[in-house]
Amino acid sequence: MKWTNLIKPYRLGCPKNTVPNSARTEFEKNFDRIVFSTDFRRLTGKHK
Repeated sequence: MKWTNLIKPYRLGCPKNTVPNSARTEFEKNFDRIVFSTDFRRLTGKHK
């Protein structure tokens, strides 16, 4: 077992060749992830 093989970026889940998508910001991605999630949609009828 070699540490250099265990600590490579692609082993940690980082894609090898990624091009930054400048169309949406990280905030917009996170906002959409929350708003369109099943758990958040379930709350729509639960307001006072």
